[in-house]
Amino acid sequence: SDFQPPVPAYKSKSGGVIEMLEDMMDKSKDELTKLRSKETEAKHSYEMVSQSMQDQIKFAQQELAKVQKTQAEQSRIKADSEKDLQQTKASLAEDEKTLSDFSLDCKSEVAEYEEGVKSRGLELEALKTAKATLKESSGLSFLQLEETRSAIRNSLDLKHFEVVRMVRSLGQKL
Repeated sequence: SDFQPPVPAYKSKSGGVIEMLEDMMDKSKDELTKLRSKETEAKHSYEMVSQSMQDQIKFAQQELAKVQKTQAEQSRIKADSEKDLQQTKASLAEDEKTLSDFSLDCKSEVAEYEEGVKSRGLELEALKTAKATLKESSGLSFLQLEETRSAIRNSLDLKHFEVVRMVRSLGQKL
């Protein structure tokens, strides 16, 4: 039993190289696993950043649409307000002209009224003077002169009649 395996005639010396290659292979696999893990993490980070950016773009576009809608509404309101302002200015100018015309008419009416009051005052004064003059010259009142009008007897009666007629004529003109 002294049997020993036969010694090969050639003993391979590549055992160290194979171990070295297997060791390199293990290191490469470990390195590949680490790199794949980093790549997965980087891909996940990229997807997260990409999703975040897409969300920001989406929200920014929504905000832009709101702002544009608000701006359009504000522009419409401004245009309507400017139109109303122009109409109001035109109406104000027309009302101011009407007021001015009305004021002039009122002033004219007041002047005419005051002139009429003054004229009537003068007429009343003239009538008072005429009445006093008639009373002094004839001794008769206005009513008595009315009764005696048809009976003109002398030149004095005729003068009194003419004065009464002239006063009546003035009164009718006014």
